[in-house]
Amino acid sequence: MNTSFEGSDIVAYNGVLIILKLSASDMSFESESEDKGVQLPAREAEVLGLAAKGFTDKQISLELGISRDTVGTYWRRILLRFGASSRTQVVARATEDSVMAKVEDIHRENERLMDEIHRRSEAQARELAHRNLLAAIQGALLNYVSEGPDISKVFGGLLSELLSLTQSEFGFIGELSVDENGNKFLKNICASDISWDEESKELYRKVVAEGFEFKNLENLFRAVVESKTVVISNDSEADTLRGGAPEGHPTITAFLGLPVLQGNEMLGVIGIANRPGGYSENIVRWLEPLTITCGTIIAGVRADEQRRRTEREATETLAQLRTLLNGLYSGVVFVDAERQVQFANAAFCNEFLPGLTPAEALGRSTAELADCFANVVADPVKERERAEHIIAHEESVKDDQVLMADGRLFVRDFLKVRSGDELLGHLWYFRQMISTAAK
Repeated sequence: MNTSFEGSDIVAYNGVLIILKLSASDMSFESESEDKGVQLPAREAEVLGLAAKGFTDKQISLELGISRDTVGTYWRRILLRFGASSRTQVVARATEDSVMAKVEDIHRENERLMDEIHRRSEAQARELAHRNLLAAIQGALLNYVSEGPDISKVFGGLLSELLSLTQSEFGFIGELSVDENGNKFLKNICASDISWDEESKELYRKVVAEGFEFKNLENLFRAVVESKTVVISNDSEADTLRGGAPEGHPTITAFLGLPVLQGNEMLGVIGIANRPGGYSENIVRWLEPLTITCGTIIAGVRADEQRRRTEREATETLAQLRTLLNGLYSGVVFVDAERQVQFANAAFCNEFLPGLTPAEALGRSTAELADCFANVVADPVKERERAEHIIAHEESVKDDQVLMADGRLFVRDFLKVRSGDELLGHLWYFRQMISTAAK
């Protein structure tokens, strides 16, 4: 139903009030007798437009500055163009066509606005998700720095964030290892608590406390490990790679397996499951910074473990060497490149640094110990000059003689200790000759 209100631009159409402002440019109407719309001349369009607003012929003549007879002439032309029998029919049709055109314009604008809102909402959602992902990565790196080698805490928080970001039900992060027979297996770093009965709860507590190793890779993880590529299965229940699960285990409806790599070396696997709607390549690309971060952390932990192992082995070897050297009857002293004593055994201290223990000699400079050495050799100036010459010009010396103040004769060996091109220090080895006088 259409209702016109005199002196107003408001029209009621199908129970909805619509604001209109009709003008000559709006007056293009569909004729029932023609395939194309009726195009009115400007003056006729003005007459019809004013009539649609509720103007009488007298008001139209005053508004347009024409006579009422001229208005009547325009009406006769309008009726002929529309093939209509009455003015009411023409006005009703004109009003309806104009309203429908306005409604269609509104619909098109609404659709455009909804598309724009949808695009902006999607862009904002992607930006928010990206910020949340970066925050999760930053948190993992900060936890790695603060927690050190205990990466179960680091990855535990990261897995929780990963499940939240992807809306996944549960997941797992494991480190790839190889046993003594060369068989690959996954060592649990962290996993979701999906226990379903008391026995599985106890197993989960044990996994958290002691760790767990997945020796049987006859499942979806096998495809990730063997191919070193992403595995997506959005019909995991029917997937032949699934390999079955214990009775009571939650059903896997969708699965995403991500290889954790550093270069070409595979370090681990991230597995998440049961995202509504499954997983896609877009999610894989979005999560790439997270998998790179996991690889960096695992590689860092391995490097830290290797360094600590090397340091521990070096410490143990050095302790054994010190024990061995301290038991020798010959004197041994190592002086670093800055001329500070880093090691002196008991035999050396007894003969050349009387009154000092190996612990007391440690860290002292050769200048500090010069007086002690001068008191026990026959010619301190000669021995000092000889030692300086050896240090300056020789890489190694064997059986260089040293005459003691009490007449005993020692011979010494000398070796410059290097690491590549870097000079670490000088090693001296003293042993007493059988003869008791110099020749």
